Amino acid sequence: MNTARRHHPSRVRSVTPMAGLAVIATLAAAAAAPASQPEWLRVTEQPGRSVSLEVSIRDFAPSRRPGPMVSLVGVTHIGDAAYYATLEEILADFDLVLYESVAPTGAAGAGGETAWEREDSTLAAMRFIGRTAAMAAADIGSWPVSMRALQGWADGDDPRLADFVARCQLDAWGRPLRMLRARGLAVGAPPTLILSSLGADGMPGGEGEDADILLTLGDADRERAAAEAEAAAAAGPGIQGDLAAALGLAFQLTAMDYDRPNFLPSDMDIGEVNLAMAERGGSLELLEGTLDGGSLPARVVRIMLSIVRIADRLSGGAAATAMKVMLVEMLGDESMINESIGRIDPAFEEVIVGERNRRVMDDLERELEQRATADHVGQRIAIFYGAAHMPDFERRLADRFGYLPKGEPRWLPAITVDFRSSPVSEAQLRQIRMMMRRQLQMMQRMQPPAPAPASPSEDS
Repeated sequence: MNTARRHHPSRVRSVTPMAGLAVIATLAAAAAAPASQPEWLRVTEQPGRSVSLEVSIRDFAPSRRPGPMVSLVGVTHIGDAAYYATLEEILADFDLVLYESVAPTGAAGAGGETAWEREDSTLAAMRFIGRTAAMAAADIGSWPVSMRALQGWADGDDPRLADFVARCQLDAWGRPLRMLRARGLAVGAPPTLILSSLGADGMPGGEGEDADILLTLGDADRERAAAEAEAAAAAGPGIQGDLAAALGLAFQLTAMDYDRPNFLPSDMDIGEVNLAMAERGGSLELLEGTLDGGSLPARVVRIMLSIVRIADRLSGGAAATAMKVMLVEMLGDESMINESIGRIDPAFEEVIVGERNRRVMDDLERELEQRATADHVGQRIAIFYGAAHMPDFERRLADRFGYLPKGEPRWLPAITVDFRSSPVSEAQLRQIRMMMRRQLQMMQRMQPPAPAPASPSEDS
């Protein structure tokens, strides 16, 4: 049994790699445009010594009414281990950190404005609680005896999972979900778990919106959860983790500790993302396959990574160094990321950036309303997301809340290549960088124009 673990990211990792789609999109659809003045990503160089990819942190202050400061803390999803250690120190000083983590379906909690939305979201939240209870049962050998026991297990397993469980304990009418362990009707039948909501009226029985909602789980659910946990553990960190390991870098999801009282996940769940994509005629099938290792692009990337590892051993680290330089050059061009995201699917940018950012702004609005008094002026809120989200966040902060930039940006080195300790000569590295830039320019000329973006609106 294993009931008191520290941070264990594998429980929700199957969906959190969505947080790094911008990086994979960039690598998969390299299409560069001429670089403009850097705002969130830039490449800096000490001639003959090093080259670094740097990410910006920017502060914003309210212009309409008193309130806390808001900082946009951009991040790359792979980088130097020291980079993530610095980010942890910086984020520890904030009163609240809204962070990126696409949740499992139903984990956003119950709610809704119509009867159908309330019933559907309540059932989705119950199913999430049920799946989590099955995970706990597979781990400790028996069903949790209460919602409090389930929360305690989640607290010890993964802080992000614990946050999701805390959100899903109420139905859409604001009443606690009921949890009951029971044995089957037949003699010797295995125990089951029953979850229930009493509907809008809070009374047993009823019809329509007043009707009870029941969910029963048994041994098959527990066995399925055990198999999924085993498969997740065997799958490893995924494409981004593999890329980080091959280059001697760290992967954000495993490098950082999310078990912090000021951290709050602020994102859509995977079911909402899929629905939003489908409504726009798009699909996440290709990218999900790339991320979970099941598609042809993922297999190609894995083959490339294996070649890098072999070449690295033969060259004394030269191959990894060269690839890190290429990665710095690619990710250091913000326009390249924007172009790449826009070319994958017209719906992709609308959902993966726009819709998810809107959800963060909704959460921020709730937090700002709670802190809209003079005694909260000194408080600080961070939005901790991938750098590709930041230009849209900046626009929304100004349009929706009247938050304007304050002070100069801070730049943190995310990936640094030290030429002095590299097995690749300075001349070779300079040649690699020049070749990389020419290739990106050539790809840009060969690409058809990206579709024109829709006019932004406050709710888009």
